[in-house]
Amino acid sequence: MTEQKKQEKILETAIGQKAILFDPRTNKYLLVKARAGKFVEEMGAWEFVGGRIHEGESTVDALAREIAEEIGGSVDYGITGIVAMRDPYATKRGTTLTLVGYLMYYAGGDIVLSDEHEDHRWQTAEEIAQRAEYKQWVKDFVAQADATVERIGALEGWRRCMADFDNYKKRQQQSQKELAGYLIEKMVMDVVPVMDNFRSATAHVPEQQKNSPWVVGIQYIEKQLEKILEENGVRMISAQEGDTFDPKIHEAVSSGQGTEDNEQRTGNSEQETRHKNQVVEKIVQRGYMLGERVIRPVKVIVK
Repeated sequence: MTEQKKQEKILETAIGQKAILFDPRTNKYLLVKARAGKFVEEMGAWEFVGGRIHEGESTVDALAREIAEEIGGSVDYGITGIVAMRDPYATKRGTTLTLVGYLMYYAGGDIVLSDEHEDHRWQTAEEIAQRAEYKQWVKDFVAQADATVERIGALEGWRRCMADFDNYKKRQQQSQKELAGYLIEKMVMDVVPVMDNFRSATAHVPEQQKNSPWVVGIQYIEKQLEKILEENGVRMISAQEGDTFDPKIHEAVSSGQGTEDNEQRTGNSEQETRHKNQVVEKIVQRGYMLGERVIRPVKVIVK
């Protein structure tokens, strides 16, 4: 037997690939009706798109070729994988044929039949199982494909559920973080005025009284409050007289000429324009940051 005859014999003991096209929008499968011939006599008129693998072809290439030839090149689809197989059987031509079914998701495109088929229809798995005009192998292929669709759907549902739960946890964590930040900010805004009062009270203590027990006690309480703020992520903004005015951390309450600007009611851009290149002449009130966010700017007099 020549090498060519051997190859022909191998191809005669062939695999027939069938594309079980499933439309997830309608939950229906595509069936095509073959014209009269040997295949119809052996396998029935209603079948799936597909055919033999040609020599040198990959399975994917063969499926793509058969789909384009039989229902048109505009059909869009995705391949899931092999979901069904019919045991090898001897055809009337004396060859052996194994049918393999691939589950494929139909994504769109017009069905344009070739001369090989005379009709097509979309049917649910239940309709295919109940109608006598469909051969058992077609029913078996669809049943196995539908079981795979259900497993994939259940898996996707589980994945969506897990993703939703993960998103819920992230939202909860973010909400808790925001709530914690709000509570800390509220605590800061309640505590820092007390610290301001402590500083004001100790700023004008006569030199001879700075070591008195009540002054030392007030300063100790002030340091305790500062430590509490630091432990909650709050830090005092570093600012000194002579610093260049920075609208991100400074708030100008008056100019060196003593005219009130009331700039706490203006935006950063306006302050930046008005006080560009000016320097801090005096610090009126200390500012604080929570993490990287300014929760109270440093109130300053600029010149």
